[in-house]
Amino acid sequence: MPERARPWSRPAVRDVLLVVALLGATATLLSWLATGADMGSAVARALSVLLVVSPFAVVVADHVAGRRRRRVLDELKVHPVDDAVLDAAATADIVVFDTAGTLTSGTPAVVAVVPGAATTASEVLALAASAEFESAHPLARAIVAEARLRSVDVAPPTGFTTLEGRGVRSTVDGREVLVGSQRLLAEQGLRLEQSLQTAAHLAATSGATVLIVIVAGAAIGLITIADPLRPGAADAVARLRGLTLRVAMLTGAPLEVADWLSVRVGRSR
Repeated sequence: MPERARPWSRPAVRDVLLVVALLGATATLLSWLATGADMGSAVARALSVLLVVSPFAVVVADHVAGRRRRRVLDELKVHPVDDAVLDAAATADIVVFDTAGTLTSGTPAVVAVVPGAATTASEVLALAASAEFESAHPLARAIVAEARLRSVDVAPPTGFTTLEGRGVRSTVDGREVLVGSQRLLAEQGLRLEQSLQTAAHLAATSGATVLIVIVAGAAIGLITIADPLRPGAADAVARLRGLTLRVAMLTGAPLEVADWLSVRVGRSR
């Protein structure tokens, strides 16, 4: 996109402005001398008129403003393609946000560890972290990080296998451990006990991802993980709306997660 020429940058316009500046400065000098002002005061006022009206002053001011704008954008880590993009942004009426890393921190974290009736949260987390230990998936990294944060012992797994789109399978202390989605649970022909069903439903409706921990053919608990809202995200959306801009969100997250996030950042009513 070619850079749009500013009106004052055209040679004919600059010439006219220069003549006007010189005439204005001369008239100011003569007027102040005619009132009896000393030469120093008259010259100072004439120079002020020349500086304000001269097209070169406009060029300098635009250059200074441009440098300041670029410095502010660098501080905000905003890097437009060129100045024409910024000029066009002034006419925008809608702002579209990505989610991960923009409205959210981009780093998933464990929200809760929910044990079944016959186990403890520490055991659920320890087995899940051991099973996920060799996985590079962000959700797996979140589980391992939570285990370390809680000082939970993580046993080295064996026979690690990734179950595409469903979860993982490992052997931990001689027991088969699976960690994955509701789909994985259904494939194993298992059902959650009532308390875990309730916890899973509440977590899903609040925007969290639910991972179920299955040990030796029994669902022993679940872990909920979410991508925390970025500090200041809601305030940024509110400020944009204060400028009469519409705000939208573009995401590949499930509808429940997108709906939860839109409420958190202040969905318009």
